Amino acid sequence: MHKINKQKPLADFSDFVNKNHPQQWEDLPSMVRSNSRLQILVFEQDCLCGYTEMILDEDSNSSHIDHFVKRDHDPQRIFDWNNLIVSTIDEDYGGKYKDNKYKIQKNKYESIFNPIVDDMSQYIQYCENGEMVAKEGVDLNTKQKVEETIKAFNLNHSSLKRKRADLILELSTYLNQKELLDDPAVKKAFVNRGFVSLWNWYIKNNNPSK
Repeated sequence: MHKINKQKPLADFSDFVNKNHPQQWEDLPSMVRSNSRLQILVFEQDCLCGYTEMILDEDSNSSHIDHFVKRDHDPQRIFDWNNLIVSTIDEDYGGKYKDNKYKIQKNKYESIFNPIVDDMSQYIQYCENGEMVAKEGVDLNTKQKVEETIKAFNLNHSSLKRKRADLILELSTYLNQKELLDDPAVKKAFVNRGFVSLWNWYIKNNNPSK
């Protein structure tokens, strides 16, 4: 999970909210919701799930808008653009896992990282099996926050670990080929696989040229 750089809300989103003062998320026209999801996904998140960093298709069948702070926990933030994150629709990890299986409590948000304001990637590292763990040397409070965030979004689900392990294995084949690791085309190919925090961590810690 890395920091999301939020931008100005979609104009149609802001216009509808300011003019109509909707009370429920469903009051937003479906087209406005769809276009908002697409703008956040493409222009703010580079087509990555805001929590897992998986690549998401632009098609609505692969993602949804998640309210980081649940709607019933803070109705004042239902239409807060800075509370909206596009997440995978999978129930096993991501935003839906946070809400439906982890069942986040109202007093728990301070215990987890919020990618809109926090850069969790600086506090994590990865194991060969793809497991995400707290970075060695971080203070206890940060370590606990990393661990709780991983738990809240199930970021060490077996399928995510497998994908990351496969990526680590492929990256390792380039480790002794500095010219390949530094090749922009190679970087683009790997970044297009998602898990950009893993790429950045791996290059920083394993590339002999860095």
